[in-house]
Amino acid sequence: MAGTPRQSRTTGVLHITRRTREGDRERPFDYLISFGGSKDPVGAYTIAKAFGAEDLVRQLQNLGVSVDGAEMAAKALADQPQYRILGVSLSQSQLQRLAE
Repeated sequence: MAGTPRQSRTTGVLHITRRTREGDRERPFDYLISFGGSKDPVGAYTIAKAFGAEDLVRQLQNLGVSVDGAEMAAKALADQPQYRILGVSLSQSQLQRLAE
């Protein structure tokens, strides 16, 4: 019986950086989401942008982060400019699609 080929996965760190949007009361923050690097975003590459907390939660869920993990990140970023989520696993096809 022939099995389906397994896609290789890369496990790394999601780095989320909060950027202030001055004068926007509905959506005061935008976020850059990067993947890679172990301790800081050096060596990481931007894979997504989110516009507001709701979009951030949705983007993180699309990257395989649990609902609770995504909501925790959004809450933490209300008070701090950066947040990391460790142990995120992305397939090679996801990485290729996100890098485009």
